[in-house]
Amino acid sequence: MPRDASPEERNVALVREMFSEFASKLDASKLDVYHTPDFEMFSNDVHWDRRTYDEFHQKAFRERKALRVRYHDIFGQGDRVAARVDITLVDLDDTETTVQVMLIAQISGGKIRRLWELTFPPWQ
Repeated sequence: MPRDASPEERNVALVREMFSEFASKLDASKLDVYHTPDFEMFSNDVHWDRRTYDEFHQKAFRERKALRVRYHDIFGQGDRVAARVDITLVDLDDTETTVQVMLIAQISGGKIRRLWELTFPPWQ
């Protein structure tokens, strides 16, 4: 990232890096790298605290062979990043499920503090 990058460019880069280094690599050890200790997610009107989010990803990553992210749109404004992505989950038996996601991430101190998203189908 260039030193003269705007805060918005840095925030977008953080979200892209989170998807490539944490999610796509199924690497739950990177939860602390990309999320604040007080992280919260609101997904389809369901509130997830940091512990619930961590446990979900640790379990989900053990049950997956791969995860692919396809961006439709991503942009930043202030401390927020909005994106529209498709996340394709590949289970150990090669079954694929694609989840359509619209999200807004709030960045604080170089990490994701809050995440608001609508998904279809829902993660639950």
